[in-house]
Amino acid sequence: MSVKGILSLPFVLLYMIISFGSYIIHPVKIDTVCVHYNSFGQIYLEYKVDLKNKELWKYDGGMYKNYTARDKDAEHEGYTFVRDLDSGAVAKFRRQARRGGLSLWRDKYEPRRGDVIVEDYWFVTLLRSDGSERSSYGNGTNLPLTWDRMYAAFEELTGEQVLQYKNGWWKQQ
Repeated sequence: MSVKGILSLPFVLLYMIISFGSYIIHPVKIDTVCVHYNSFGQIYLEYKVDLKNKELWKYDGGMYKNYTARDKDAEHEGYTFVRDLDSGAVAKFRRQARRGGLSLWRDKYEPRRGDVIVEDYWFVTLLRSDGSERSSYGNGTNLPLTWDRMYAAFEELTGEQVLQYKNGWWKQQ
């Protein structure tokens, strides 16, 4: 191993401890995950995965001419109850979210050079037990590295495709 390799390893480890150490040692529990999709300025589908109360809620606003905005002042903030979530499945999802780095997704995922540009955006907001929020969003073609892992975790927990598409979906169109 070269001197450069030896010197860089401690630096990388120190960086990881500083960047992620407090999260790994004392993670803040995610109480709710809100996911929505926006196309041409309209939020057309929203999910509220309430891990604390073990409930799945959904709002389908329709698309384009049939679009109706969710009434946030209505009962249950305009969401429709879908189903109760199994306690064991919620615990498993929390572990999968930790391993999948859901809380560590970047704030913004912009299309990379050469990516297909679509007017479809995803938004994921984590509401934490300490009252803090963490949001991440991006264009439909640039997704976090662990997106597909979390796609499967959400689907296993809820029985729904909360994360609507998998990495590379635009290549199959």
